[in-house]
This record gives sequence, C-alpha cells and structure tokens, in this order.
Amino acid sequence: MYEPEQFPGLIYRMDEPKVVILLFASGKLVCTGAKREIQVGIAVNKLQQILESKNLITYEGTEKPRLPPLPAKELEKERLKVEQAKAKQEKEKTDKKDDAKD
Repeated sequence: MYEPEQFPGLIYRMDEPKVVILLFASGKLVCTGAKREIQVGIAVNKLQQILESKNLITYEGTEKPRLPPLPAKELEKERLKVEQAKAKQEKEKTDKKDDAKD
C-alpha cells in the first residue's frame, strides 16, 4: 500500500516470513515483526527478488548489489519451523472439521 499523502513509505506485508516492511524513496527500509534475525534476512532477500522481477528497482553502475548469503544452517532451521507451523495449522483445521461433523 503506498499513499504518500498519508505516509511517505510503501507498506509491504509479507506472509512468509510474517513481517511488515516499510520501504522509502531513499532506498532505506524498516523491517518489523520478525521473531528471529534470520527472518529479516529472508524477508529482505525476498523483497529484493520481487522488486527486481517487476523491474521496480534500479541500480547505479554496472553491477547490482547483492546481500551477503544467508547461513545455510539457519535457513534450514527456519524452513523446518515454517513447515511445522503449517502442519500444525492443517491439523487444527482438520480437527475443527471433525468436531463440526460430530
């Protein structure tokens, strides 16, 4: 959502990881809502990929800047936590449906 009359930044709500990113015309951003530091890195990398795919980001010079790679061990831990959370949500939905049938 971008309404510069109300707030001078773009508000981007990301589902996975569940964070909110405020992106300003200066190129600076604020990431809030992350429970762990690795989620910030994941969210910023994901946002960069989204902006590049839609040609909404430009770079000065010949080489585009890249964020440092995220630690593979931490990424794997985060991926497992996300999968466990999704499995738990699915189980809760199934349990609710079963309770409704009874």
